[in-house]
Amino acid sequence: MRDIVRDHLVRYPLMDGSDIYKLIFQAAMGSAHAVTDRNLARNWLLQELGHTGSGPDEPLVDPVSPGGRIARINLRPFRSGNLDPEILLDAFVRTATVYRGSVLLLESYAGEVGRLLDTEVASMVAGFGELMERMRLKGFPARHHSQAYRDAYNPCYRIVDTTLLDPDILGSR
Repeated sequence: MRDIVRDHLVRYPLMDGSDIYKLIFQAAMGSAHAVTDRNLARNWLLQELGHTGSGPDEPLVDPVSPGGRIARINLRPFRSGNLDPEILLDAFVRTATVYRGSVLLLESYAGEVGRLLDTEVASMVAGFGELMERMRLKGFPARHHSQAYRDAYNPCYRIVDTTLLDPDILGSR
């Protein structure tokens, strides 16, 4: 997890503690928090694909968990590859129903990242430990990216379990 966070801090230097929390939350918990209804998920995906806007150079498949099982599928390269939205929708919805997240895993990732931040990049991300304690007291809710992150990077992606993703997409990384 430390390598993933280091990589993201290099690519997205305006990340703050809430963006790191979101990253490890997604790695540990998957996408269940984002899917309530397949039709709503489809409409949201199609709307976002139609208005991705500009953003940083990013891979199509961006692993967020060690081993790469959970990944962000970035919508700008997805759209530019003329890939079928139904393939992504299926993987996204199936991830929400099949992948079982773990608070213990989230806490483990937080401990790893906390040690990284204490020793290597503390000046870049202040307050992560306090944020984790607040999130723990709230039962580890999902969280949005920080406004600075949204303004700078215009994130648009879906979280999927890559074992549920069509291998054709994985081949086009």
